[in-house]
Amino acid sequence: MDESWKILIGIIVVTGCIVGALILVAGMFYPAGFEAAGIAIESTYTYELTITNDHDLEGFELMVPLPSRDGDTPLGNAIVSSGKAEYPPWWNVILVGDGQATFLKISADMVSASASPHRLTATVRSASLIDTKDPGSDPWQVSPVSGMTGGGGNASYTTPTYARFDAADKTITVITAVSSGRNSWRYPLAGTNSFTNQIHLSITGPASGWHSASGTIAAGLGKYTLL
Repeated sequence: MDESWKILIGIIVVTGCIVGALILVAGMFYPAGFEAAGIAIESTYTYELTITNDHDLEGFELMVPLPSRDGDTPLGNAIVSSGKAEYPPWWNVILVGDGQATFLKISADMVSASASPHRLTATVRSASLIDTKDPGSDPWQVSPVSGMTGGGGNASYTTPTYARFDAADKTITVITAVSSGRNSWRYPLAGTNSFTNQIHLSITGPASGWHSASGTIAAGLGKYTLL
């Protein structure tokens, strides 16, 4: 091989090693280092409501608080605008609330046990990086909440949830709503970090009004460096 080619290949290899090393060093400083190294981060919010029932529920009505800010809820809008593709055509799914809180309201003549569990999901992109280490400062959180305890990004709370339906006394109905924020990247190695905010309510027998659902926030999940 011509000596000039050897030199050129050597320069390319050394340059590649230097660039790779700089990217890895930058990847130790999240998120500023990622941005400096040109590593693209995609941020998304997701929501999944699950209704699990072991007997049929008749005259069903449910209102679950959504992640919202000043009454605006992109995830709620995404669920409603999905149309009947996300839920049975006989379900009526709308948003209700005011500037302080927004609820996802579901009405149906019957929620079948044979089709359980029932799920409604949505994903929306965020225009800015999500603070997954301390989601309490994130504007898109479930509201209203009370009795918030915990720190360091992890917390527990209670939140009002409305449920009304007729059912056999031994019926067990479990309602969970999980909202999460996630940042992800693919170069040079795939990685993610996230938080989850879960609401849980279990009802035995029929239901006829407001319930206090328990909520938990788990933060700082995943990676905050490239390695």
